Amino acid sequence: LLELQSSVLGVAARNDDCLELMNQLCLMAEKLTPDSVASIMLYEKSEGRLRVHAAPSLSPEAIEALNGLQVGFGSCGNAVYHDEAMYVSNTRKDNRWCETISFAETFNVSACWSVPFHNGKNEVIGTFALSSFEVREATNFQRKLLDTCAQIAGILLQKEKYLEQSALWEKETIKSEKLESIGVLAGGIAHDFNNLLSIVIGNLEMSGGAISAKRKAHLSLYSAEKATRREAVSSTQLHTFITGGAHVRQLIPPHN
Repeated sequence: LLELQSSVLGVAARNDDCLELMNQLCLMAEKLTPDSVASIMLYEKSEGRLRVHAAPSLSPEAIEALNGLQVGFGSCGNAVYHDEAMYVSNTRKDNRWCETISFAETFNVSACWSVPFHNGKNEVIGTFALSSFEVREATNFQRKLLDTCAQIAGILLQKEKYLEQSALWEKETIKSEKLESIGVLAGGIAHDFNNLLSIVIGNLEMSGGAISAKRKAHLSLYSAEKATRREAVSSTQLHTFITGGAHVRQLIPPHN
């Protein structure tokens, strides 16, 4: 057991493929318990059900049948419900399996031992189980094996969650940096656009001053200048919003 624990945790320290390590953990446990299959199930608290996370020796049909196991049913469901190890030596005669007897008969599960594992807050997050193809009691060695595997599974799962969260944080950081770059670019464009509008406004003012106020062209130039000034204000506001500059406050006369 010490060799198994050192082997898996030693690899886990330098290998981030936690799911593969959990599969290897199941296979190691199976070698130490002939005629059995190992599985790691995760507890979905919001749904009150469990789903298979690692079970390299289970058939796809068995995994599909196990997924969605309700808390309180079978060895794993009871292990989560009572937060303690469940050692069922005969699934056909044990009341803890009365709701899942069809699974036992279909996949020839005669005995099933399950131990819950926890997160850092001591909350149950899953189970490690050995399902046997023969009716038998769990020996002291097998109980210690299950305890050891459950502890390792809990460590691997927490590392897996941490890596997933780290990847999410990294993704969000990259996204934030991209948005910041776009903001800087947009701010620069707004600034340059505002400068161009200032030139246009200046030329319109000069042109309007050179034309008699009685001529139609003067009215057109005045309208163009007025519209351009509005665009300049909008451009300035956009630049202020993007760059986070100080906002301009001004009084607005009340409406009649």
